Amino acid sequence: MAMAFLSPVIGSFSVKLLDYLIKNAGKRTNLIDNRKKNLKRFYGINTWKKIVVDGKKYEFPYYEIARFTPEQPFTTLISQINFNDKYFSPSSDLNEIGQVFQALKQDQLIKLRKAFIRTYAANIDALGRVGRLKYDSRILRMSSCEQTEDGLKIQLQPARYIDQAGTNLCLDRHSNYLSSVKKQWTNLRSLEDDIQKEDCNLCSFSKSFLVNSIGLSTIVVDIQNEKFLLVKRKKDLAIFQNQIGPSASGALQYNGKIDNVLDFKNYLISEMNREIREELCITPDKIETRPIAFSREYSRGGKPQFFFISALKNMTIFDLLKDDIFTVHDDGEMKEWSKCKALNFTKAHLKRIRFNLVRASWEFLTNYSYAIEMNMGGLWHSLSQI
Repeated sequence: MAMAFLSPVIGSFSVKLLDYLIKNAGKRTNLIDNRKKNLKRFYGINTWKKIVVDGKKYEFPYYEIARFTPEQPFTTLISQINFNDKYFSPSSDLNEIGQVFQALKQDQLIKLRKAFIRTYAANIDALGRVGRLKYDSRILRMSSCEQTEDGLKIQLQPARYIDQAGTNLCLDRHSNYLSSVKKQWTNLRSLEDDIQKEDCNLCSFSKSFLVNSIGLSTIVVDIQNEKFLLVKRKKDLAIFQNQIGPSASGALQYNGKIDNVLDFKNYLISEMNREIREELCITPDKIETRPIAFSREYSRGGKPQFFFISALKNMTIFDLLKDDIFTVHDDGEMKEWSKCKALNFTKAHLKRIRFNLVRASWEFLTNYSYAIEMNMGGLWHSLSQI
């Protein structure tokens, strides 16, 4: 992806920072309703990721499927990768829709199929009209994920970024097409809500109408100084606009078939490093990136998300900010980010950071919570074993 951020800020791992950001998180964005109240209504809160720090409990709208540790590494928890070469299509086969909604008659199934395609097209048009759909690319989606005795069995399938824009990114946009089929189907989220749910209060990937593209996000950390990098997103992005985001994030690009677990892990790492290089100009030789969790994100209808930690090697986070200028590569041009200072986030600094931070995305907050847990658990130096 092209440069997605405006100004980077250095932070220390701090409960005060977490408190501050939580208060400013989950507010409504233009086409995606990330309000916590709305998410509770659809999914409840019992299955959300939780973390306890200094006696305080925090909840994040993600369902954790796997947590990777030295004792339970990636290649142990995920046992099998299958690949479906056929590209995802929003115009799903009528038989597939019939298997999900068995109570609907044939004419209703045909009407639902047409309503979904029209909703998908209208969502893409809406994002385009507000300037938040600027590119398309080949991405990977998760078409199924099953828990077996040996571990997770995952099926991957190619799709396009525009498919994500038409489904997962516009879940709460009203659809007259869907409501004409069934009154309570006011948008894609309510349609998905009517499909048989699993324990996580989400329908399975195999039954979902959404593209469920695989998301990646990471926190760049300086283990030596216990610092990390957080950044502010632009106002014209499709999601989490003008919010604090992870150090780097993006959708998993499709570059070829993947059919085994080790290749999948290595590909995830290489793609995360590509995002870091594009957005932060940190090359792979200067960083060690590892996946630390696999979750489903309630805000975007349960789309899969892999969270990472990226530890700097043979350098500190302050080395990135020589002369107080951060440069990035954007569409062939070098641009400068605003000056950055190391912030400790003590009580005296909270007013200073309000202007810079605005509010935080749930994606960043969840990734940050995993980083805090690793910091508390002393797992920094075991990163290579995950």
